[in-house]
Amino acid sequence: MEASLVCDVLAVALAEHRPPRGLMFHSDWGTAGQREAAKLSLEMRRKDRKFFEGLPKTLTIYRGYQHGIHRHKMGLSWTLSKEKAVWFAYRRPENGKPMVALGRCRKADVFCYTNGREEDEIIIDPAHITNVRTLKDIGPSPFEHH
Repeated sequence: MEASLVCDVLAVALAEHRPPRGLMFHSDWGTAGQREAAKLSLEMRRKDRKFFEGLPKTLTIYRGYQHGIHRHKMGLSWTLSKEKAVWFAYRRPENGKPMVALGRCRKADVFCYTNGREEDEIIIDPAHITNVRTLKDIGPSPFEHH
C-alpha cells in the first residue's frame, strides 16, 4: 500500500478513534486533544510528504520505551528525533527503566511519516528495521527541572 494512503487511513482512524482492523493503538490516542492532533495531521499531509520526500534512502530511527513489566522495544511507531525518543522513554517512569532503541530502515519501507504532533513520527513494520540496538546513555529526564 502506498505510504500516503496508509497515512491517510491512520490519521482518519485516529481522528475518529477507530483503529483500523488489526492495528492496536495506545489508549491515549483516544483523547480529545489527540483526535484534534490527528485531524490537524490530515491538513499537514502535504508539508509532511514534502519533508519525507527530501529524506535520504536509509534512515536512522529511534524509539523511546520503558524496560520493565512491558517490553516495547519493537513497535510500529518510531521517530527521526533522538530527543523525542528520550522524551517518550521518560514519559512513564512507573512502567520501568527508560530506554531508547536506535535502528536503521529503508525509506521505501516506511508506511507513514507525520509531524502533526511534532514527533517526527514514522510508522513502520518492525520486521523492516535493521541494526537495532539500545543506546547506553540517553541522558537526563527532560521532565526534571534543574
